[in-house]
Amino acid sequence: MNIEYKVLCTENNQQRIDNVAIMKSQLPPLNVIMSGREGLFERFVNIFKTDADGVVLLEDDVQLCKNFQTRCEELIASRPNEVISMFESACSRTALHSEYRAGSRYQWNQCNYFPKAVCDEIIKPENVAQFREWYKTKYSVWTYPSDTYIGYVLGKMKLKYWMQVPFLVQHLDFKSTLGPRPTNRQSKFFIDDVEAQND
Repeated sequence: MNIEYKVLCTENNQQRIDNVAIMKSQLPPLNVIMSGREGLFERFVNIFKTDADGVVLLEDDVQLCKNFQTRCEELIASRPNEVISMFESACSRTALHSEYRAGSRYQWNQCNYFPKAVCDEIIKPENVAQFREWYKTKYSVWTYPSDTYIGYVLGKMKLKYWMQVPFLVQHLDFKSTLGPRPTNRQSKFFIDDVEAQND
């Protein structure tokens, strides 16, 4: 399979720039797209333009597991036509297991695979326009609702996505670039930690 790996890296944030450099060293095919706040949502949507079989989208505040590319591509090969979440429900205190979840529940952008058919829907101008109108009816302030938009598109397509546990990335304790959010959004289901506990 031909898979593109992409990350939006926050401009003028050395901590995130340094982390993306580490990610790139571990994942050489990673395509780094620098971005500030202006035009951020549009840049996010454009990430999904691809001629590949699919896109793995990462955020700039994650730690990759050991052998990430091999593990990621083995997982995708087993579910090539499905959206796959490789991190979410960070602070869950209950046991998580791999399962299908309703697309409308999608809310974590840390590491996900999107097959080309879904990428093509995400970039459709009519979907973006309809989402903007829908968002106005739900929220008073436009933020950077990238995960909300993905959930909107998946819901419109009536698609479920696959949540894979253990997770292949860990959320780092970086300060959010989008405002006051907690930094303790790490998961106890990160595969490196799970394997270390089982050794």
